[in-house]
Amino acid sequence: GSYENCEIIFLGMENIHNVRKSYMRLRELCSAPADDDDRWLQSISETYWLQHLSKLLQGGRRIAELVMIERASVLIHCSDGWDRTPQISALA
Repeated sequence: GSYENCEIIFLGMENIHNVRKSYMRLRELCSAPADDDDRWLQSISETYWLQHLSKLLQGGRRIAELVMIERASVLIHCSDGWDRTPQISALA
């Protein structure tokens, strides 16, 4: 069944396995000498690390707005429940 006055919001965040791959690519990149600053910045972008952080921060902001401004109750649930759920909850 469904509940009245409820809204489901999908944040489009990647699972922990994709985030870990992204972090490992970022870590490798930051450990290697940078010969070309423009290429290095492009390589950073290609790790998608900043996109992961952006989605996490946007999700925390959205939940904080719901609670503080709209005075709404929220239920935070991510499919795995052991990575994104506590991250979003802590930020909010």
